[in-house]
Amino acid sequence: MAIKTALMFMAGNLVSREYFLHLDAAEMLPDLILEVGSISQDSIDWEQRRTGGLWKPKPLPETVKRHSFENLRDPALWDLIRSEDIDVVIQAGVGI
Repeated sequence: MAIKTALMFMAGNLVSREYFLHLDAAEMLPDLILEVGSISQDSIDWEQRRTGGLWKPKPLPETVKRHSFENLRDPALWDLIRSEDIDVVIQAGVGI
């Protein structure tokens, strides 16, 4: 039995790109890509300063189908996860 996964992150989040790229390299792409809200430009700028501008993950490929939601309280988000029989959601920068 295969485990079905989803990758959940804020749109624009630098960390999520690294998760995706490593999962892709391991041939373990998630079954769903879920964008919840979006990261602020201030947070992006802070990460760039924190890493001395060295952390520049590649953007997600345009061909990657994403499902976007306003926030974690959106019932449609959880309905989609249930309807797709997702076993594990990988939190890749949505907040706690």
